[in-house]
Amino acid sequence: DIRYMLMALKKMNIDVTEDKDAKTAIIVGKGGAIDIDNVELDLGNAGTAMRPLTGVLCAGRGKFKLDGTARMRERPIIDLVDGLKQLGVDISC
Repeated sequence: DIRYMLMALKKMNIDVTEDKDAKTAIIVGKGGAIDIDNVELDLGNAGTAMRPLTGVLCAGRGKFKLDGTARMRERPIIDLVDGLKQLGVDISC
């Protein structure tokens, strides 16, 4: 799961420095909303990446598509989507 999260962060132009030998990663935040557009993130079967990134990206600007394996598409996320819709987010799944 962590590999998918790190790949997604890098694709969103977030500074990630990995030390695979030490099994660490240093992530430098942007200090505000994610401001990129038309990004597609493949999160495999990583629910621990899908759920937090869904919420974080809804606070950003732009259009984002989060996808994963066929199994990921079967996993429940509708409660999160419904909650975000109640907050005024334009989101679908």
